[in-house]
Amino acid sequence: MDDRDEWADHWSCRLDYKAVNQSITFQNWHSSGRGGIPKGLPMRVTGGNSAPDPQQGSPRLNTVWYNNFYTGDDANHDSDFKAPNFGVFCIPVGLHETREFFGHEVNVEHTFSAGFHQRAHYLPHARPSSLDLRRAKQAKPGRAFARDTFEESMQALNAVLSKVSGLQAKKCSEFSLPELHATQLALFNARAPALDAVYRNVSDTRLMAHATASSLQARHSMRASLTLSRPELAAKIHDGACHEAVMWYVHHLTETARNEIHSHIVLPLLPEHQHAQSDVISDTEAATTNAEYKQQVSCAICHVSVSNLVV
Repeated sequence: MDDRDEWADHWSCRLDYKAVNQSITFQNWHSSGRGGIPKGLPMRVTGGNSAPDPQQGSPRLNTVWYNNFYTGDDANHDSDFKAPNFGVFCIPVGLHETREFFGHEVNVEHTFSAGFHQRAHYLPHARPSSLDLRRAKQAKPGRAFARDTFEESMQALNAVLSKVSGLQAKKCSEFSLPELHATQLALFNARAPALDAVYRNVSDTRLMAHATASSLQARHSMRASLTLSRPELAAKIHDGACHEAVMWYVHHLTETARNEIHSHIVLPLLPEHQHAQSDVISDTEAATTNAEYKQQVSCAICHVSVSNLVV
């Protein structure tokens, strides 16, 4: 401490964080009082886990050093422990924004929720900039993002995605359906409610199809089951998920959220082939898949000449 050696007691505490299959270890060093630091004062505290990853709800590695203590009978006073605002009012700063972002009240029960931590990671990125809002309110894309055919449009948009600094992307066909679902969940956790509100206010097709992560995950389970029981629907389900993931990345994340998520996902590129809509729907499962796919590629309405769309 301060370029000198100090005697210290060392304590270690390990917790098994089963929710994310991690081990968290806290270590404390306190002065033994045999040097220049009074006995019992903390000197160093470290915390971390076996595989720190904020996307999995696990804390990052950190170390805190303590020095320059002031000790004595008057080191603290009763006023130091009074509640803010004279103990009468405690202003819930950002309470409305926090409730809107999570979609529910936040309480102590969420402390060890991996899903909560995954969503909370993007709270600092939730507020859209003026540029984010201007893009959301623009009903039609610029000419640079529109082409005459579906294939040409997807190729042009993929070229734009491939040039985004820091973004890792690969062909949709190179993803398994579980990988696409994991990417979708990460994007869903990074979404900004204020952007979705813009789309909902004008019934824009870019609006988010799910209100909660549990709703999205239930849909993922249904898609996975359908690809096994109805292999003829698998390609449409798979490609629709790629279109949906790209739409969320482009239209539901703020600029800072997109920059943050670059280190956590690989984005699928847009499939260049448009699946035909069946003229004869023989059953509910096929009808649901067709309707969902039509919604997932709905952005093509703005990026492709209407006369060339398959509807």
